[in-house]
Amino acid sequence: MSMLYKTAPDFVPRPVGYGTYASDANIHFFLCDFRKMTTDLPDVTRFTAELARVHQLNIHPGGLYGFHLPTYHGNVPVDEGWSETWEAYFIKTTRSLLQMEESVQGPSEELKGLAEPFFTKVVPRLLRPLEVGTNGIKSTLIHGDLWHANTGVDLDTGLPVVFDAACFYAHNECQQPVDLM
Repeated sequence: MSMLYKTAPDFVPRPVGYGTYASDANIHFFLCDFRKMTTDLPDVTRFTAELARVHQLNIHPGGLYGFHLPTYHGNVPVDEGWSETWEAYFIKTTRSLLQMEESVQGPSEELKGLAEPFFTKVVPRLLRPLEVGTNGIKSTLIHGDLWHANTGVDLDTGLPVVFDAACFYAHNECQQPVDLM
């Protein structure tokens, strides 16, 4: 959130602090400036223009994908560090999420049978071509977990606002999966 705020202070409330409850290590908090907002969806043209501006201004200087701190898919931590390509980062994080799923749901032979061809054939064929040439994808800071419940309209400015971001450097057109729980 701090990185988003540095780029677009009108688009993101100013982060104030975060931490973990002393009484329960499984409960965490995040504080930011209070912004009076509607729960209405922002104007799509203004919202997408601001989101595109954030992506254009936050290109990773080394072209790396990932983040220096753990990020989250909803309440699921993703701590995969840095990768030199989008393909490598996507495979690494997706494998990690599948391993977490297996640890909760138990092993699935069907999923195992589908996973390896997905990682060795499908992902490279779809993502690798995007990373070549002068018009290749860029590693930009994205707002993950972006959905209607963490967007609004600032009542004082009328501008779109996003909050509860799980940011990381990713494909400039990536949308992190939404946690529907």
